[in-house]
Amino acid sequence: MWILTLFLLLIASFGFAKQRHDIADVAWGGWFVAWFLTFGLPDSSLQKFLFGMICLWAARIVIHIGTRFVKKSEMDARYKKMLATHGGLRTFVQVYVLQGLLALMIMTPVLLFVSSSNVDSFGLIQLIGTFVFGFGLIFETLADLQLRNFLANRKSSEEVCNKGLWAWSRHPNYFGEVVVWWGVFIFTISGYESLIGIVGPITITFLILKVSGVPMLEKQMMDNPKYKDYIENTSVFWPRKPN
Repeated sequence: MWILTLFLLLIASFGFAKQRHDIADVAWGGWFVAWFLTFGLPDSSLQKFLFGMICLWAARIVIHIGTRFVKKSEMDARYKKMLATHGGLRTFVQVYVLQGLLALMIMTPVLLFVSSSNVDSFGLIQLIGTFVFGFGLIFETLADLQLRNFLANRKSSEEVCNKGLWAWSRHPNYFGEVVVWWGVFIFTISGYESLIGIVGPITITFLILKVSGVPMLEKQMMDNPKYKDYIENTSVFWPRKPN
């Protein structure tokens, strides 16, 4: 457990020292690598491949969020509000400890596979899982790049990104993220007992659709009249041809 403890203390210490608790967003991907390593180094070619998948996903999200983090000079408004209403201990638990526990739940299929699976070679299930994972990763990466390009070139804050993948879904990056973790789950299926790992993709799907993903961003955008028009013509999550 020393890897998890060290990781937790490092990011929390930085957050409190710099008053930048949004470092937790940057560190999100690191939790998944830390949990994997806590259960031991991968010892089969299949486990190593799965570890590579997790590291690839984690590196992308750390770079993507980290780039935004270094460009900002102050903490995200969400964390400012939390720090203003909660004490330091509650902030530590709610921001850092809770994040690690959520990562654990999402990693359930991976950790079950690493600790109990006897599968050590690629089969059809692993090929399907890899394809789904890859599709989701490419989808969310492309969506993030399109959004970044839009934000860098828009002429006013009221403009809405409605081109490319963003014409098919109001949250294509979140859609890709959900697909990634369903792909990971499929990859780890090795018998009836492994199906309990479905708690992982269900957790991330629920968080994105009902808690901290889509609902939060939709609420922030509702004051923008152009976004209201965007809502009428664009699917909230599942990609479909725009109206």
